[in-house]
Order: sequence, then structure tokens, then C-alpha cells
Amino acid sequence: MSQAKEKKAGSRTVDLLWTGGWDSTYRLLHLLLINKFAVNIHYIISRRQSIFKEMETMIKIQEKIFKTYPETVSLFKKMVFFSKNCIPDDKEITERTKNLKKIMYIGSQYEWIIRYARAFYLTGIEMSIHVDDKAAAHVEQQVEFIQESDGHSYWRLKKGVSKEDDLSVFSIFHFPIIKLSKLT
Repeated sequence: MSQAKEKKAGSRTVDLLWTGGWDSTYRLLHLLLINKFAVNIHYIISRRQSIFKEMETMIKIQEKIFKTYPETVSLFKKMVFFSKNCIPDDKEITERTKNLKKIMYIGSQYEWIIRYARAFYLTGIEMSIHVDDKAAAHVEQQVEFIQESDGHSYWRLKKGVSKEDDLSVFSIFHFPIIKLSKLT
């Protein structure tokens, strides 16, 4: 008999920003099917035109996952849908992301996603940006790889990034696919 420990399904719960898009769905499937981790889904409702398509896609994907892999039903712990308009203001985050926009491309959503994560103490929430994303270009130069004993792996901002550095606003996130490309 093998000495390797079998992973207990749901032994870890991971917070994941999920939109139903390729990047975050890839990560969701990895967490559920490979790692067998429980997942808390976070989706921020905004005025983007794609919102209803994204939500419909998420429901269809979830139904397909449940039908194909019924053991994953218990791994979906909660789905949090939160309005962008209800995210508390945070002048520090707003200022720091404004400063970052002067030196790198980051979409406007990063400011309110960071404010959301910070307001609800979601340290380690997974953001599925990949190497081809414009925002990843600057961030991925400042990350370190973490491999935990239960198989959970991700990239995070290096410990050496100063709290005074505007880039430190990204320290709240884990970036599990930041070194991956859609082409590979």
C-alpha cells in the first residue's frame, strides 16, 4: 500500500474571484478536480455589459460540473455576489491604484476588487490573471512561488515588496496562473 496520503476532499477552502471566463474557470476546475479543495466563489456585480452573460455562463458551468463530477457539489461552499457600489471606499487603495496606472496598465476593476478583498479581510483570495494579461506584466516580476504541503500552489507578491510601494496593494491576492499563458 502506498505511503502517500490521499487528499481529503474539502480539506482546504479557497476564496476565488470567478467570472465564468476561461482563466478563472480553469482555476476553479483545478481546485475542485485536481486539488479537491472547497471553494468560496466571489463575483462583483458591476455595470459591465457582460454581467448577465457572465452570470448565466457561471450557472451553466456549475450545473455541468455538478452533473459530470457530482462529488464536487459539497466543495462549492458559497457564492458571494456583491455589488461594486456597496464596496466601502478606501482612499489609500484609490490613491495607490491611481499611482500604479501612471507606470503600468491596470484596468479600473483592480481598484474596486482590491477594495472588496481588503474590506472583507480576504487575504489570499485568488485572482486568475495570466502572463498574457497587461496587468500581469508588472506584477509577475515581483512574485514568488509558494507550494504548500497539501498541494495548494500559487504565486504571491514577494515578502520583500515594501508596504510603501504602491504595488503592495496586490499583496492581498494569490496569483495561481500568473505564469501561465492561454497558448500553453
